[in-house]
Amino acid sequence: MSDMKVKSKSKKKNKINNIRPVIIEKETKPTDENSCLIPRSEICFNCGEKFWLKFSFSQHKYSLKNNLFYYTGKEEDRDRFFCSPCLRGIYFSDQRQEFLANFKNLSMRNRLTSYIARNII
Repeated sequence: MSDMKVKSKSKKKNKINNIRPVIIEKETKPTDENSCLIPRSEICFNCGEKFWLKFSFSQHKYSLKNNLFYYTGKEEDRDRFFCSPCLRGIYFSDQRQEFLANFKNLSMRNRLTSYIARNII
């Protein structure tokens, strides 16, 4: 019985107080007054059609798969969004090599290829 360590209440309270700011700083989900998730729409840079972005609950933000900046990393592409049919169309067209040449690294090319192969895009 003497080998067991007993934690004091003050040490437990300090741990709890250290954890609270981390929980509070976590990004909140964009909800309205009824606690319903606010949908976010974007306009396709290629065809001009309106499409909806999905909210990723695991990352606590909207999906980046349709954002061109996510793949290229270039500042001029920050506000360029492509709908899934346009991304697939560009990927399977003659412009494919030029489009993939703008990607920042091989892993982003592979990620887009994987999304298309698994019908995520």
